[in-house]
Amino acid sequence: MPAVIASGIAFPLSFAITQAFGRRERALIALAEMKASAVALYWQHRDWVQDEGFPASLGCNRNPWQVGGVVVCGGLGEGGGHVDVEGGGG
Repeated sequence: MPAVIASGIAFPLSFAITQAFGRRERALIALAEMKASAVALYWQHRDWVQDEGFPASLGCNRNPWQVGGVVVCGGLGEGGGHVDVEGGGG
């Protein structure tokens, strides 16, 4: 009879410890991802090359992916729905 009582205590206790360890590991992974993102953001801002026309050059990028973004989001800007892909304004 004492073996049944002991196993009735030991198994739930070991399950609770295993679950707590799993939650701790998931929290540590999330914390590490957040820290890595913050460090990457710091490095991006630290190494951002600013040319002579800054901030006038900001937003005048004519890369294909940027032009596509202007076309997709054209109605959201200050241009009232007009998309001027060649010009540099809305």
